[in-house]
This record gives sequence, structure tokens and C-alpha cells, in this order.
Amino acid sequence: MRRALLYGVVALCLSYPALTRAQSMPHEEEVVRNTYAKASTLCSLEAISQAGLNQLGGKTIDEAELTKQLANATPVFTLSGFKTGTILSISSSQWGQLATLPQAGTQILGAGITTFNFSDNGNPVSWHVVTADWQRSSDAPEFIKASEQRSVADTIKLGSPEWSSKPVTYTEYASFTVKLTFQGKAVGPYRALFFFGKDGQGNEVVTPNDAVSNSILWDVLWNEPSYYPTGFVNSRLRQQPVIEKWLQANAIPQGSCTANHELCCSRGRCGISEDDLNQDLATPLPEAKQ
Repeated sequence: MRRALLYGVVALCLSYPALTRAQSMPHEEEVVRNTYAKASTLCSLEAISQAGLNQLGGKTIDEAELTKQLANATPVFTLSGFKTGTILSISSSQWGQLATLPQAGTQILGAGITTFNFSDNGNPVSWHVVTADWQRSSDAPEFIKASEQRSVADTIKLGSPEWSSKPVTYTEYASFTVKLTFQGKAVGPYRALFFFGKDGQGNEVVTPNDAVSNSILWDVLWNEPSYYPTGFVNSRLRQQPVIEKWLQANAIPQGSCTANHELCCSRGRCGISEDDLNQDLATPLPEAKQ
């Protein structure tokens, strides 16, 4: 059983409250948890992708070593202390009371996007993953002090043009604490916020404000390519034991996700929807090109 769940470790990267059937999680909290879970999942995919390609090439995979690589690549976010409400109720509060701004020289989480390109018998396939690393905060002390003293309302007014290319009316918020553990180092618990609003077309817009992990969260929510792991299902990689285990451990029940062929997140867990997975695995692989 342990091996069957080995590559589903990222589903456990978030503390998650036990809910009875009579209870429900606020929409804002679930969006926050799904976002952090998605960031963790995307960081784990590089090691899984490389292991699958190596296995396809005839190399033996050391599962203990792969487990270490996954742990080293995957940030763990422990979320707690959720509060949700209207932005109007916190508009006059100082930003520093609700969000932690790291001092210059302290550790923050950086991120970048890596693309895997694979020619499967002449048939090209590509997919994207996220890589994380530690960086040093470089904000000047006077900037941090001024930001901490600014009101939430003024911060939204100042930040909105940078957060979205379209006008957004923010109405709700979720505040919480984060403990980040990555590559043997821990930061926090620290405070963070998500804002929720709508654009002119009535579409929901979600804006994270996590000064420690914002780089990776913005890669997850904005300017993102499709993160669906196409190579895992539309090439011979799907026949490799490493990839098979990952797909089995990270299948999300049918009906939990609405978007087609996107990385699926539901109730703080991310993977591939069973609908997409079954459809892709039932599709014959393309014939080798001459």
C-alpha cells in the first residue's frame, strides 16, 4: 500500500480540517487551499517527469532516491487560522496587521516554469512544471515600514493595476497563517491574504497576497500555461511504472472538477480528473512516424 501511494505525497502537503457531512468549507478557504496544493503538485512533477523519461529509456529507478528528490522539490504549506469576510470590514486596518512582509535578507520562495519536450517515436509532446528555490528578500526597510502602515483599502487601490489588467471590484477576503517548509528550512507561521472580486464581465478574480510565497502562487494563478501533464497520458510514458503509480495516486473523483484537461484541484488536493484520465488512457497512442 505504501508504494501505491508513494507519488501521491503532494496531496498531503496541506493541513486540512476534518469536516463532517453537515459541515461545508467556505468557498474562499477552499480556493486558498487548492492554490497552495496546486503549487506543491506542480513542483513535484519535474522529478516524476524525469524519472518516467529515464524509465522509458531503460534505466532502473531507485524509489528511495526518487522519494528524496520529491521531498527536496516540493514545498510544504501548512495553513491554519482562516478568517473570511467582507473587505469593507477590514478596509481601515493596517496592512501589517494582516500580512507579514519579510525583512530584507530573509528567505522567500522563488519559482520558475520548466517545459518538458519529448518526441515519442517522432510524435512531439510537451508539458510544463514549476521549480521552486529559496531567494533573499530585497525590499528596503523604509518600503516595508510604509507598506505595513498603509490601510487595506489604500493597498488595494495601489495594487489593483498590477494585480489585473482589467478593472476588478474586490469584495471578499480570506486571511490565514502559513508555515512553509522546503529543503530542510522552515519559515513562519506568517500571515497572508487572498482577495476575491469580479471583473466587468462578472468573472471571479482571485488575488493572492503572500509576501513569502507570492512568486509561486502567481505562477499558479496568472500568466500560466496549461499545466495538464500531457506527456503522462498521451505518450508511452503512461506505460512506465513510475507514471502509472502517479496517475493512480493522483486521480480526482469524477464530478469534482469542471475544467477539461487542466490540472484538477478539489478540497485541497490536486491531480487529474478521472474523466480526463479515462478518456486519455482509452485513446490509442499515435503510430510511430517514419
